[in-house]
Amino acid sequence: MLRRRLFPAVSIAAALTLPVACAGGAGVAVGAPAGETEGPAVTAAAPAAFSPNGDGIKDTAAISVTLGQAVILTVEAHGPGGVETILPARFAEAGETAFRWDGRGRSGQRLADGAYTIVAHALDATGGSASAEARLRLDTTPPRVTWANVAERPGAGPLRTRFRVTDRGATRVTLLVSGRDGQPWQSGTRPAGPGTAQVAWALRARGGGKLSPGGYRVSLRAVDDVGNAATSRARPVLVSYPVSTRVIRRVEGAGRRVALTFDDCNDRVAWARILGILAARDARATFFCLGPLVAAHPAQARRTVREGHSIGNHSWGHPHMPSLSEWAVRSELERAGEPWWSLARTSPLPLFRPPYGALGSSVLAGAGAAGYRLTVLWDVDPQDWRRPGASVIAARSVGPARRGSIVVLHVQAQTAAALPAILDGLARKGLRPVSLDELLRAGGYPQSRVTVSQNASPAQGP
Repeated sequence: MLRRRLFPAVSIAAALTLPVACAGGAGVAVGAPAGETEGPAVTAAAPAAFSPNGDGIKDTAAISVTLGQAVILTVEAHGPGGVETILPARFAEAGETAFRWDGRGRSGQRLADGAYTIVAHALDATGGSASAEARLRLDTTPPRVTWANVAERPGAGPLRTRFRVTDRGATRVTLLVSGRDGQPWQSGTRPAGPGTAQVAWALRARGGGKLSPGGYRVSLRAVDDVGNAATSRARPVLVSYPVSTRVIRRVEGAGRRVALTFDDCNDRVAWARILGILAARDARATFFCLGPLVAAHPAQARRTVREGHSIGNHSWGHPHMPSLSEWAVRSELERAGEPWWSLARTSPLPLFRPPYGALGSSVLAGAGAAGYRLTVLWDVDPQDWRRPGASVIAARSVGPARRGSIVVLHVQAQTAAALPAILDGLARKGLRPVSLDELLRAGGYPQSRVTVSQNASPAQGP
């Protein structure tokens, strides 16, 4: 009597450890050799891909094999490097056998990226055999995202960009925006397949809302379907549109912080010396430089930005601005901002200080029309422009300083000589010198805790 060979029922399914959009693997029917009884059909299914790169995102594939009876089970991965056994031969009961694959072969090395076929082989006690397949992609290669074009001056409208993405799978691209503190935030996310895309992004501030006028840096972060990510290089963007300006003398709620501000920047040697002292003390300040002097001293201008100081606009020609029309004020400020953009791809927006501290309705209207949200005066003035001597400048700077103070100084030799004593004196009072950007953030700007003074009287000095 002819004895029939029985084939075990076997199916295989693979699923990633995190939910993903899955593509069904092709079902495989395995027949018996010619002249013997046909075995059962075997089906298999697998998700699209996984990424065993150790980043905690879709690092393993959960593979399961379903058996109709007890068998000896072996599971292999067939891929770019050949065949690797990922589950050595073992006895397996009827039902489901599940294990996680971390993308490694018998040597313990991670296998190469590429398409793999997972093959489960089942051998029963009578010598009958069957197999099933499931396909998936091992992908640890980050997508590549590169700029083709970006509009550097979008005005008040969307940011129009063109970029190229290279990847095996689908990606999502996020626009990252960073302001003067250098900390990026997300401004929007779009799906993007491989190839070139053109996207107009609505620029959003941190926490939502319209992005304020100012200089920013934007970059693109592409994430593929298994979590591999890459970020493009940053590109500068200048956002500018009319706003309402606010006059500030001091920032409440800023803790034990004080802003040292330096005007004019006409003395190249003093400017370099001030920057050196601040760097040695790990202190930050703010520089309100005249436009022509920024252009005349490019090394100091770039160093000021590179070392983390804030910058503001102090006009082009140092005029008495209340005598100018709104249009003339706006023209002064726009012209004065250009050297910063040309030299360092940054902007003094949103900080403006009028020469002499002189204000009027045309000054405020012109500053707002040029995009300057903050017109910055001061509550501490040592009148260093009179050159009373370094010790006098230091005493007049430290004595009245308090939490949230803004100290007005000038880039000149006596002020540079007084700076170490100013820093020491503030430290003795428990006050820390910071940039205006940090002072404003600490005080809750753009909320209402910034002290507002619309009727500030002009100063007598420069």
